[in-house]
Amino acid sequence: GRNDPPPLPPTPVIIEPDTSCQDDSVWHPSLVQNNTCDNTHEYPTEWNTPTGNETYLFESAYDCCQYTFPNGTCLTVDICPTLAPTPNPTPAPTPPPTPLPTQPESASYDPQCTSGRITNGCTPVAVVSAEKLRDFTDGPAETTRIANVLMKDTRISQYMISKEAWGCIWTELIQNGKGIRSVTSREGWVESDYNFSGPMLQKMIEELDRLITKYSSPSWNTQANANRLVELLVEHRGLIQIEYNDVTSGLRRLEERDFLGPDERSRMYNMEGRRLDEGNQATDLEYFMALEQKMADMKRSEWQALYSAKGGSE
Repeated sequence: GRNDPPPLPPTPVIIEPDTSCQDDSVWHPSLVQNNTCDNTHEYPTEWNTPTGNETYLFESAYDCCQYTFPNGTCLTVDICPTLAPTPNPTPAPTPPPTPLPTQPESASYDPQCTSGRITNGCTPVAVVSAEKLRDFTDGPAETTRIANVLMKDTRISQYMISKEAWGCIWTELIQNGKGIRSVTSREGWVESDYNFSGPMLQKMIEELDRLITKYSSPSWNTQANANRLVELLVEHRGLIQIEYNDVTSGLRRLEERDFLGPDERSRMYNMEGRRLDEGNQATDLEYFMALEQKMADMKRSEWQALYSAKGGSE
């Protein structure tokens, strides 16, 4: 059974009748709106497993809010129409505060793209997903996507190996791990071991929302590359939303080794009764810069070793 936290009544904000609403609709954390429970049918199929059902699916909005967002505001989105009027008029829900207008971004381009120094300009010829390329199910198809683009370039196609060997290349590099080191090369670690704090995940969601809105607009949605990009971003946003829900609800516990950001790290230290030495704190920017430099040094060493093995000649 679940240990319910102190009562926190859900706050209804949207009621949209939906003819697809059924009696067996369940409540679950929303994948499109933060701190929200809804009863739509849009949720991962994995939530229908015994573990997922216990963690993410609930019989009522109240239970969903109590268990998933016990320490903060919880909104609800009900797609089911009201079957009978209530005895007393129900006041209209209080609209959420209007967000402050954001300053529109001005378009900017790399000078190399506008100077004519790049023969065919900077318009991308394809959108490729590194995550799908490393996926054991989608990887071969993503490899074929890359190869097909290269085959269209006469400067490269003449050096391409036969199509029958493309799958073998993917198997050796990705499945058998004979390529360069990647995020999956660290022994004893998997990607899900790396956690981010709630505020950092929130920023990711905001940026993904911005990009999805931009490239779904009429200016872009007739272009195949833009549609492919939106497809990948929507999929990624759903995964980030699930991670955000897990972190904010406490299902995923953060540790000191995780990517916390200054606010979450300070809060964690203060909860543990420790004082931060500001002179020794490394900002997230410094950390990522040092990590990038380390990766560049490793790659440079690999190149130097390969160059030396060839006798110093190219």
